[in-house]
Amino acid sequence: MTRRLLFLIVGILGSAFAPAASAAPEQPSRVGIEFALYFAPEPKTDPEPALAALLKAEFSPLTRLATVSHKWSELENYAPPTPDSFRHLTKGLRIEQGAAIAKSTRVFILGIEAAPADLMRVNREAGALISRLAEATDGLPWDEECRLLYSREAWKRARVQSWQGDIPDVREQVNMHAYRNPELVRIITLGLRKFGQPDLVLTDVPSSRTRAAGDLVNAFAQRLLEGQKLKDGRFELVLADLRYDAVRKDALADPQPGATGRLMIKPQVTQPEDGDPANKLWSLNFPDAPGATPMERQSAALNQLYGAESKIINRRAGDAALQAASEKARKAFFAAEPTFRKGFAPNERVLVKTAFKIKDQVEYMWVEILSWNATSFDGVLVNNARFDETLRQGRRVTVELKDVYDYIHFKPDGSSEGNETGKVLERDK
Repeated sequence: MTRRLLFLIVGILGSAFAPAASAAPEQPSRVGIEFALYFAPEPKTDPEPALAALLKAEFSPLTRLATVSHKWSELENYAPPTPDSFRHLTKGLRIEQGAAIAKSTRVFILGIEAAPADLMRVNREAGALISRLAEATDGLPWDEECRLLYSREAWKRARVQSWQGDIPDVREQVNMHAYRNPELVRIITLGLRKFGQPDLVLTDVPSSRTRAAGDLVNAFAQRLLEGQKLKDGRFELVLADLRYDAVRKDALADPQPGATGRLMIKPQVTQPEDGDPANKLWSLNFPDAPGATPMERQSAALNQLYGAESKIINRRAGDAALQAASEKARKAFFAAEPTFRKGFAPNERVLVKTAFKIKDQVEYMWVEILSWNATSFDGVLVNNARFDETLRQGRRVTVELKDVYDYIHFKPDGSSEGNETGKVLERDK
């Protein structure tokens, strides 16, 4: 079984898509999903009779909805997460538990097959069944669709206790990967096939927008699980319509200026890349949003859904305090430039402030660095210009290094440095 470690960007490319004429999912007559139990290193009791007893007693309704099968696999054919990938592919487990799993020899695999109409109930029952079987055997549950290994406690919280009536919390049922490829971020879900739904893809996302983009993907996926369908090939996402209380509360929390809480999305079938889930994929597009390019329309769509903070501060050219702050920032930026040119880690990015001459105005805007040239860098605007509608968030631009005015370095640990002119503006406003 081949698995690929995808670097996560906390919030959760440039891939070319071949859209199909329709995004309507093809419904197979039966959907097969797979789970497994790892042991560290041996089961407390034989899982085969334990499974049979559970299916005969409290989980007999599951056998009327689905076909449940099981088999053993050699560990070498169903390899657990490696030490390097352990942190990304596990929930609630300690690294020493991974070392104990590596000493085991076999993996117990459960296959469940059901009609698409029954998958919601089947997944709820299957989650509870695996939880009980894991408790009986000291097993550690694996979700093959999500590519995640759980502690027994984490599985119970995520797959048994998180349901709100008959509604699942998509954040507990589906995994999300986000990774650079190589400059911008590609976001993809893993696990929606369990519910008979396509997995979702959002490409060409600037690092500065990954949190909002991940929230959008989660909200779309949640509404899919709640039963919303496409209408004429489109999907109107309305945050207030989310039925799962905690998901709706989080989606509507802290709206920024201009937020409408609704967005029209046009999914299109796209081709998978290496390592993608074995499922139909929908790329999310925003044809009704303003902008000259897909990236600009994506940024406008995120702003429409969640709003965006935009601060306009007027200062006289030649301000001594700002000039001094800019020189301090430039000195630090150019000292760090050789390190920045080596590339950015997951959750790391650098923004540069530079001047744009617009008619008789000069407007300073922030640009996220994507790639480097000898005397310049290519980047993407992270805010809209006040005086020029063509300078929109998401537009690709080239900035000469000599024109760097300030910078912000967002580090992987969540801290930042720079923004010296911003400190002056905040202090003096």
